[in-house]
Amino acid sequence: MVITQARYYFLTLFIACFCKLLGIKRVHIEHNAGYMKSSNSLVEFGARMYDNLFSKFVLDSAEGLIYVSESVRRFCTETLHAPQKKKNAIIHAGVDHVFWNRRRVKTESKKINLLYVGRIVRPKGILNLVKSMKIMPENVHLNIVGEGEEMEILKKISFKIGKEDNIHIAGVMPREGILQIMHDSDLYINPSEYSEGLQISLLEAASFGLPIISTSIPGAEDLLENNVNSIIIPDNSPATIAKTVNYLLSNRQLAVSLGKRSREKVINHFSWEQSIKKFNEFITSILVLP
Repeated sequence: MVITQARYYFLTLFIACFCKLLGIKRVHIEHNAGYMKSSNSLVEFGARMYDNLFSKFVLDSAEGLIYVSESVRRFCTETLHAPQKKKNAIIHAGVDHVFWNRRRVKTESKKINLLYVGRIVRPKGILNLVKSMKIMPENVHLNIVGEGEEMEILKKISFKIGKEDNIHIAGVMPREGILQIMHDSDLYINPSEYSEGLQISLLEAASFGLPIISTSIPGAEDLLENNVNSIIIPDNSPATIAKTVNYLLSNRQLAVSLGKRSREKVINHFSWEQSIKKFNEFITSILVLP
């Protein structure tokens, strides 16, 4: 059996053709709940054309389809017209909730640390998050983990708004380093506009029990519930982000409750053990098909 992932890569298309030609069984795992976004409009247009031309074949020719969230399945069936009668399942990405767990007390109580983990590109909303620091209290700091094409722009914005001492760009870090930063974090911010399946970094933050502020993006809806285990913001404007951060900082009991419920949901619905069990059952059912 062959397993492919992410429909819009050329290698995925090549392998799909190869399996079809030789009659090899293939399962496709899809992660993205929308067309690819880029700060380059030509790249975005080309990606959309490629998606519309070739993704249907990638999905149609697989013996089974696995979607990482309900929003991914909805996009693939409604927009790309993936066959609904083909054997398919929603199997969420799992997370190691034993590793991603708070094991020590925050070291400095007066300093408020916000955390963002992800690619540093415009569709992720990271530029607006940095701009929001201009109207944050002086004791609020923002830690950014990741890399991307907007790194230099982030630094320029930090200096322009006079918050270069409050905005810390850590770059790419191993998970042990991210865990260390999480121990000193108060809030996790997800300002993305990107149509993702379900962000692993969001799952890790939820598993850790961090209060989460997030935009309402596809994929996140499988994990986050507004005012239950997160605060869902209507937009990612700097003003909205700053207002919501200040709201949670002044309602610490609510923040703690949101984080606790996030971790409970991860343990109950997004553990590695559950994902592996579902994945194993699905693959086995495909293997026994005639």
